[in-house]
Amino acid sequence: MSAFRTLFSRLFAGLRTSLPLQASVIVLVAVIGIEGATQVGFVGRGLDSAEEWSRDLRLTIGNIFKRSTTPHPEIVVVTITESVLDAFKYRSPVDRQFLSDLLDKLAAKHVQAIGVDVLLDRPTEPDKDAALRHTLRTLPVPVVMSFVEDPRLLEPEPLKFLKEFVPPEERGMANIPFGKDNVVRSIYPGEFDHDGHYIPGLARAILGRIGIQTPDEEPRLRYLQPLADGSPPFTEIEADTVEFVPEALLAGKIVLVGADLSITDRHLTPFSRNQGGLDGEMAGVIIHAHGLAQLLDGKGVKMLPQAAAILLLAFMAVIGTTLGRLALPTWGQAGIGLGLIALFWAGGFVIYGETELFIPLVDPTVVFAAASWLTDLVIGREMRQQRNFVTNALSRIVSHKVVDELLRDPSKLSVAATRREMTYLFTDVAGFTTLAESITSDQLSDLLNHYLQGLCDEILRAEGTVCRFIGDAVFALWSAPIEQPDHAARAVACALAIDAHTQAFRHAQKEKGLSFGKTRIGVHSGDAMVGFFGANDRMEYTALGDNVNASSRLESLNKFFGTRIAISEATALQAPDVPMRLVANVIVKGKSLPMKIYEPLKSQVIESGYAARYAVAYAALEAGSPDTPALFEALAVENPDDGVVSFHLERLRRGVIEQEVVLLEK
Repeated sequence: MSAFRTLFSRLFAGLRTSLPLQASVIVLVAVIGIEGATQVGFVGRGLDSAEEWSRDLRLTIGNIFKRSTTPHPEIVVVTITESVLDAFKYRSPVDRQFLSDLLDKLAAKHVQAIGVDVLLDRPTEPDKDAALRHTLRTLPVPVVMSFVEDPRLLEPEPLKFLKEFVPPEERGMANIPFGKDNVVRSIYPGEFDHDGHYIPGLARAILGRIGIQTPDEEPRLRYLQPLADGSPPFTEIEADTVEFVPEALLAGKIVLVGADLSITDRHLTPFSRNQGGLDGEMAGVIIHAHGLAQLLDGKGVKMLPQAAAILLLAFMAVIGTTLGRLALPTWGQAGIGLGLIALFWAGGFVIYGETELFIPLVDPTVVFAAASWLTDLVIGREMRQQRNFVTNALSRIVSHKVVDELLRDPSKLSVAATRREMTYLFTDVAGFTTLAESITSDQLSDLLNHYLQGLCDEILRAEGTVCRFIGDAVFALWSAPIEQPDHAARAVACALAIDAHTQAFRHAQKEKGLSFGKTRIGVHSGDAMVGFFGANDRMEYTALGDNVNASSRLESLNKFFGTRIAISEATALQAPDVPMRLVANVIVKGKSLPMKIYEPLKSQVIESGYAARYAVAYAALEAGSPDTPALFEALAVENPDDGVVSFHLERLRRGVIEQEVVLLEK
């Protein structure tokens, strides 16, 4: 693989030729690179596994319109099921007298040959063992018994008993070959035993006993599709009902006898990968039946020849290169690319359904994607310039950290609106309209731009998103477009930073002779719809919903309480590290439920004990205590500039001793 990496680096270092030549080089590198990757390493194993999965899926689906309506005409499976075993006093080994009688009954039905997928590896009742041994020696029908010699499956004593019970000419290797994923996809050809006898696989041994010779190779297993009504492709008869079956159903047929139990001798098949559970697993005797049918019918698995497969890879690389050269946005290229891949895969399924030919799907798909990407990488300088432009544009409304995250995963900036939990911040300047009318337009522009720049700096520093400017007002939010678990804490910290900045800005303007009003801030958390809203040619990224409106109402409530920052309970609970006091329980116009309003406190207010004394007074207000007026009178004397105390004291002087406040304005 290092050779391929060296080839790539040299090619890209010298790609200063014309675009057609670049495209040709990309096609060549894509084909050679992918073909090389599939031969070694985890990449190759992964692609091989994916290709096997695609074949399994095609096999599972098949062609529902071309499925047979009748089972295989020459093979019958006699199954030993749970209900059959329930009739005996022991389930394992299978009753030898029953097997002996079963073979006699099948012979009486004039079957062509019998294969028994039952291992006779240990003695049972002597008279029953003798009966089965006699039947095997005298049966007028060719019979093949399962045989294994793997020391992992049989210890020496059971193997010795099996060899004595079953003569070499009646043996068939019952081995089932498993793939790397433990899925059965081939037919076991056979092997030499320790005594030097060549023992073919069970299916090959059965056919050999009736004079049909088969190649000594391990072909891929061609599983038969279920019948049109969903039933198995073979006639299946329970072993205890054979004597009642019409002779015409069995005469001249090859019969396989074996267990079909729920948890014993069941194996993964290609159907297992897509159906799951027991539906896709098969009993060993059924798998042998599929192999027998393939060898008997002479119909194997059809694969696309290697030369044709390479041509297909080259064709897909050309298509991918062509797509990469189109002047399309990323989403457009991705959409067309996915569409072409879907069309290619659909064609592969149709071809298999009509002809049972497997064409490779995964390797051509990877080549297509690689060629498209490499082409875009080489000739995409203009798109990278556009990327820089977008980066600069996004940096105006979100932090650079958020921009980087969006560029790494553009799907996080979805055009479609989504509902999510966020925190919203609204600001407004008191009396700004009056100020704007008293200064020139140049002064207004310079003043407002400097003011808003300061607010944006604080919002972006807290990794918020600036959604909208409405005159002097700013709307920002957190947890969109990138989710932020600590969005509420970020917004509260930003509100405090904005308050400190705007107070300093206000005092600086006062020194210049301008009466700049205080900035009021409202912060609230809750879910809302967020995304791009607007017309086709002009859109803005913002949030819409009642919780967004609530943050705007919180901002306006500051003028009633004489505060600069109003925070809802939903936000305050998510910012426990910020000291706050409860301002009021407010019912605003158009709402029936009250909202608890909090104000963040400065450290000196906490340290002086004033906040604790306010908490005692507010608790008395909540309880409707007659001591409430006196407590608030004392607070007003201590801090005459406390707007919240003044608000409650004015109501108390009117005889209103309750915390719930109903405001008729928004």
